[in-house]
Amino acid sequence: MNCIIVKDLSRLGRNYVEMGNYIERVFPFLNVRFIAVTDDFDSFRPGTDLMMPLKNIVNEFYAKDIHQLQNI
Repeated sequence: MNCIIVKDLSRLGRNYVEMGNYIERVFPFLNVRFIAVTDDFDSFRPGTDLMMPLKNIVNEFYAKDIHQLQNI
């Protein structure tokens, strides 16, 4: 496999640390291109990673918030 395409970053996962590890270390080590279509992220295109950490943090907090609302 040399490319992973998802609708948005949250489809890969919602754990900020784990996603950062995959996007910044694992995929480059394996020479895997990662594309998140609606977030306009492409790991092979310079400059598209500026907002990625912030979006991952927001996705993680959103998942936790939804989980808390379901437990009410």
